Amino acid sequence: MMANLSPSSCLRASWQGGVTLLEILIVLMIILVLASFMIVGLDIIEDRRSRLVTSQRMDHVLNRLAQIGMGASGSVVYELQTAIPDLGGTRRFERGMGVDAAPYVLPEDRSGDGSPDPWHHVFPHSDAVSYGNPVVSGADDRPLIMAYPWGQERKYRIGTWQGDDGDDAYYWDLYEQHVNNDEDFAYPAAERHRLHELWPRRSAQLLSYLGVVSDVETYHGNRSPKQAWNDAWGHPLIVAYALYQPPKYRGTNQSRHPDYYLQRAQDLYQYNRSIYVSIGAAGPDISPYAFVADWNINMTALWNHICDIAMPDEETTWNERSFHRNPWSGTRIASDESGERQVFLSAPVEFR
Repeated sequence: MMANLSPSSCLRASWQGGVTLLEILIVLMIILVLASFMIVGLDIIEDRRSRLVTSQRMDHVLNRLAQIGMGASGSVVYELQTAIPDLGGTRRFERGMGVDAAPYVLPEDRSGDGSPDPWHHVFPHSDAVSYGNPVVSGADDRPLIMAYPWGQERKYRIGTWQGDDGDDAYYWDLYEQHVNNDEDFAYPAAERHRLHELWPRRSAQLLSYLGVVSDVETYHGNRSPKQAWNDAWGHPLIVAYALYQPPKYRGTNQSRHPDYYLQRAQDLYQYNRSIYVSIGAAGPDISPYAFVADWNINMTALWNHICDIAMPDEETTWNERSFHRNPWSGTRIASDESGERQVFLSAPVEFR
């Protein structure tokens, strides 16, 4: 005679007798796989968030620079040269000194000693000693200052001369005489430079002036990923730049005043000063050769690290085509050949 079993007791008996160890392990495996997918997904989300945050911080710096030009002078370069005296170039030119004022302009007397300040150094200078390779940047102790707008054809000749006593010797014959079929070196080829040549050693001062960081010391000492002057991994943003501002005329033509090239540039290009700025970030990992215990000393190494990864060989020179048909727009996120290191580099932007 069979016992009467209720439906609930049948279900309980089936449950107690039907679950095996294998089934439990399968359930656990499914849970672990789902958890691993979630972890990977969270890592991807975090990586994308870090990329976005870093790119936004770099864009913010460029936007702040553009806002500087809305000041009283209307010139980004003038405002920067006023706020950061060692930025490079000459802030303001004044008419000749004294009652017999010369009919041309001279650098202002910023030092207050009663004499015009020295004219700024420009490319090429004494480091460009190789006649066959004049396209080299300025020394590490000062920024690159171009005599012509970057990416534009050299529309006037600069003759051979040497600097004043105590100055570097200038080799303008590189522009005057080096004419051949090699478009990289022949006058009047366009002014061409590598992004490596931009100068990163005023990053702290620039970011401080722009209000991104409170002061230079904080920029050097605070590596929090949450701060706007660092990337999302805590490495400092690099603000690298070069200037365009023609030099003093030092030729032998008595009819030409010292400001001859300033006037020629104004006539031919409609402006005679600008700054080119590119923002870089090292990303999640820094190459050992660019490891920085002292950010100030190693700014150049860090900038070179970024450019080495972000600028492949075929794009190392930023030329007249680059400004009109940019290899990229905005911020480039690039990885090295192994895919282990990732850097951020903005295309250079010209501010007048």
